[in-house]
Amino acid sequence: MLTIEPLNIEGLDVQGNQAVLDRLTSVLSGWEGTRYLAGCQAKGVGVDCVRFVSGVLDELQGSDTKLERLPQDSSFHAKDKCFAALRTFLTGYEHEVVEGPLQPGDVIVAGPRGGGPGHALITGTNCLWHCDSKSVTRTGLTFPLAGSYYFKKSFRLMNRERWIEWPS
Repeated sequence: MLTIEPLNIEGLDVQGNQAVLDRLTSVLSGWEGTRYLAGCQAKGVGVDCVRFVSGVLDELQGSDTKLERLPQDSSFHAKDKCFAALRTFLTGYEHEVVEGPLQPGDVIVAGPRGGGPGHALITGTNCLWHCDSKSVTRTGLTFPLAGSYYFKKSFRLMNRERWIEWPS
């Protein structure tokens, strides 16, 4: 089972870390229930998994990293477009690969053991958030481990302290 540690951003005190966590939780909750719609990135209207994670990060950072350069069905579920989607997605955000324990706000790419298509998720407080085939929802920490899916890579955005600077 996956473990998510408490948020601990270097240079922030307990109150600062809590402010970042509160902002993350608010933004994630705001996307909850947005229906699945491949190629769309509109909170409350429609979104796919990679655009959901991108939309959350854009909202947190006050940026606008639209993924319209990608083909209409560019979610990680489209096997032939999976790697292009991942590369394009990651170029929009300064990040590092997470080798150790995860923290809220870390991005996870999961996929089948044999390679191929994948799925983008973002960590919350003791849960994972993703857009499944119906809508954006939170799920338990064992979700990607069910069946043939496993965690491929995890990423942590740099400068997460900026998340409290942008209004909701």
